[in-house]
Amino acid sequence: MQRLLTKGIGHERFKEMEVGRVPEEWDVVKLGDEAIAKIRGNKTTNKFERVAFIPMDFVPESGIFIKYEMRTINDVKSFTYCEHGDLLLAKITPSLENGKQGIVPDNISNGFALATTEVFPISCKGIDRLFLFYVLKFPKFRNKIISSMIGTTGRQRASKDSVENLKLPLPPLLEQRRIAEILSAVDRKLALSRRRKEKLSRVKKGLMNELLTGRKRVKLEE
Repeated sequence: MQRLLTKGIGHERFKEMEVGRVPEEWDVVKLGDEAIAKIRGNKTTNKFERVAFIPMDFVPESGIFIKYEMRTINDVKSFTYCEHGDLLLAKITPSLENGKQGIVPDNISNGFALATTEVFPISCKGIDRLFLFYVLKFPKFRNKIISSMIGTTGRQRASKDSVENLKLPLPPLLEQRRIAEILSAVDRKLALSRRRKEKLSRVKKGLMNELLTGRKRVKLEE
């Protein structure tokens, strides 16, 4: 991840910038630059009786896309408005430190959702949303937001300014997409490997339980 997000694909010439050494063809921008991305404000949604809701438990620590549940609008007392394709970034400790973030799926009901108030809904403009997802996962950049958290111990939050002022490398859009595709392919393989390992562990545990309780016996050769 580090090499792709800082060195890119196939570059030979580099330059020193605020974020470190990057390819000469890349720019360095602030996340909140008008042409790059913005953090959405809230909207009224009273015309809908049922809405998609995203609690913090549904914002993943691993994985890309966010799950949601349907609730009646009267059951949602406070919320953060977001739309399909937005990237939700946790703002509160320990969720931010644990890597909680995800993308609102395109098939979400009515095209929008109401999420926990403890996330920033980032709408991408001049940056590929999946590329930004991996940039914000990268400790070098995420830790800059974490280090600026404010508040009492145990209830610290990142400020909107710290996210909007975060400087990040910006390759050409086509290269952003290629980098994101490579990283997501690696993630899929790792997820498949984890599922296989978990399945093997469950089978092993079940077999050991059957052997210990006598429900299954091992025939020993004489």
